[in-house]
Amino acid sequence: MNKWLLGLNVVLLLAVVFLLYNHFKKPSSRSSSESPRSAVSETDTHFRIAYFEMDSVEEYFTLFKEVQKELTKKQEAKNKALRSLYAKHQQKLETLQKNSRNMTEEELNASSRQLAEIENEIKYAEKKWDQEINDYFMTHQQKILSMIRDFFEEYNKDKKYAYILANEPGLFYYKDSACNVTADLIRALNETYRTAKK
Repeated sequence: MNKWLLGLNVVLLLAVVFLLYNHFKKPSSRSSSESPRSAVSETDTHFRIAYFEMDSVEEYFTLFKEVQKELTKKQEAKNKALRSLYAKHQQKLETLQKNSRNMTEEELNASSRQLAEIENEIKYAEKKWDQEINDYFMTHQQKILSMIRDFFEEYNKDKKYAYILANEPGLFYYKDSACNVTADLIRALNETYRTAKK
């Protein structure tokens, strides 16, 4: 989960750096009669950046908490299923070790094949569970990101902000709390999700 957030933040940070570079570089198409002061002032009024706290979204958005709870359940179910298969494998191995002296070569081979089948079953089950958990996470991650994007498209219809970024610890060293739109986002996300559930 933190990997995709880190990746998203790196992309956003690169976008901000690019925009700041473009914002402060000397425009080549400015006419000679235009003063540098007026060009900067005009640009500044359209270059506001807002941010939201992603960890607050994770903590207070109902859907996100439900997804986390479901992921925990799926992980527990996976662990339980694998424990059962490992116990089956261990029991078969102990039986083989205990009876190996009295077994024929054919019986030993049959027991070895059974052990190999159980090992394959464990690998298959683990892969299947991992795929199911990953698919569930990716589907809901995309849904949450889509809800956030949809909210900000509506929220910023007046073009008040040029950019709205997700804030992660260590990414920004200064932020003006007047530009924090987290509360608006969480309120809207929870309301949208409640309405959709009904």
